[in-house]
Amino acid sequence: MSVSDPMELPRLFAERASAGDLEGLIGLYEDGATLVGPDGVPAAGNQAIRERLQQLIAMTPRISSTRSRAMVVGDIALMSGDWQMRLGADEGAGTSFESSSTEVARRQHDGGWLYVIDDPVSTVAREPASRAAEGPAKFEQLLYEQDGPVARITLNRPDRHNALSMRLSEELTTALELVRDNDREGAGDPGRWRDLLRWR
Repeated sequence: MSVSDPMELPRLFAERASAGDLEGLIGLYEDGATLVGPDGVPAAGNQAIRERLQQLIAMTPRISSTRSRAMVVGDIALMSGDWQMRLGADEGAGTSFESSSTEVARRQHDGGWLYVIDDPVSTVAREPASRAAEGPAKFEQLLYEQDGPVARITLNRPDRHNALSMRLSEELTTALELVRDNDREGAGDPGRWRDLLRWR
């Protein structure tokens, strides 16, 4: 079944993982996609992703997507979200935890959307030191501007027609985390922060 809206991908992942539907999960990834493990090590390609997802299903997860957001430019969607997971088949038993994710999805030839990069435990969230302590983020393949409540993210690979690269994906992840941090700081004023994704 084709996924017509990239925002549906996190919900479908949660539902299929909770149901133990391995083939349904594999169907959410395009050929050659990358799934980043909780250890930060990427698994590239369907077979590597299958092995990672088999390990997940073996833990009998119950996953719920609690918040998601997306910025879509052309055939690329940059998404982030919060989720909760409980391990173990018995209600009220097992281990529970929550985290934030960052994903990149791509529109396919049939118009449906599939994951091309899936980082369920956001790489930025794994970093022990705060970004503020490290100083301002430095970008090579995008421009990040903040003007009051508006954050502008501009893809900056005109020589490559802004084609997605691993470096650009990493920078998009970092930029989205900056937006998320600002959103949290402005939590007392809903809708205060806005983000715009553009390309040169």
